[in-house]
Amino acid sequence: MNQEARDAHAEKVIASVVKKFLGRENIRKIVVNAIDDYSGEPSLYVNIHLKRADLLPSIEQRSELRDALRRELAGLEDSRFPYITMVGSYWEAEPTGERKSA
Repeated sequence: MNQEARDAHAEKVIASVVKKFLGRENIRKIVVNAIDDYSGEPSLYVNIHLKRADLLPSIEQRSELRDALRRELAGLEDSRFPYITMVGSYWEAEPTGERKSA
C-alpha cells in the first residue's frame, strides 16, 4: 500500500472511531494531517471540530479516545502517533452571511 492510500485508510478509521466515541451528530468535521511531529517522527494530527463547546469531552474521555485510536492504528500496522486537538464553538451553526462592521 502506498503512502497516500495508507493515509486515506488511516483517516477513514480515525473518523469512524471518533464518531463512535463522540457521536456523529456532535461533530462538525474531522481533519487528519499526516505529517512529522516536532522530533521528526511520522505522526497523525487529528483536529476534531465539535458543534458546541459544551460537547468537549473530559480528559479521561480524551485519553480513552486516543488509546482507542492507537489500538485501531496498530491493528493496521500503522505506528504513527495520533495527536488530537478538539475545538468547539459556542454557536450551533457557523455564520453564513458576511459580518457587518460598525
